Amino acid sequence: MLVPDTPSVEQISQVIVQVTAPSFLLGGVDTSASIEQWQRE
Repeated sequence: MLVPDTPSVEQISQVIVQVTAPSFLLGGVDTSASIEQWQRE
C-alpha cells in the first residue's frame, strides 16, 4: 500500500491550529497591554 506524500486535511488543520494559536494569544496579550496603557493616559 502506497502512502501519499500529501498530508490529510486533519494534519493540515492540526498544523494551522498549532501555528495560529500562539500568535493569537500573543495578539490578545498585546491588545490588552495597549488598552491598559491607553486607560492610564
